[in-house]
Amino acid sequence: MTQLQQQHSEFPNEYSPKEMKARALRVFLDFYMLLQIMKYPCLGAYDIINKIQNEFHQSISPGTIYSILYEIERKKLIESIFNGKKTVFKITNLGKMLIESMNQNKSEISGIFLKIISFE
Repeated sequence: MTQLQQQHSEFPNEYSPKEMKARALRVFLDFYMLLQIMKYPCLGAYDIINKIQNEFHQSISPGTIYSILYEIERKKLIESIFNGKKTVFKITNLGKMLIESMNQNKSEISGIFLKIISFE
């Protein structure tokens, strides 16, 4: 075990690097899901779960994903469509407007995040 790994093992579990990455993902998970639905129309919940696991190496429960999908559908950012095999999701115009707004403000949002974790 390296010295850095030894130091990490002494952290309380909720402050381990792995858990901090998971926390950051959870904060922006709804927005990440919205972006994926915009990029890849007609994604299902399990497609989103697989994308998260492949991209971030994090396991997110189906219950969490369905809960977020329900919430962003209720806010009219996406709509669900049953395609005969499964329920898939499509972004709405309001969802596209939200993504554009976040994109225009991404440097400010990332700046806030960097201030939170910065040592300066």
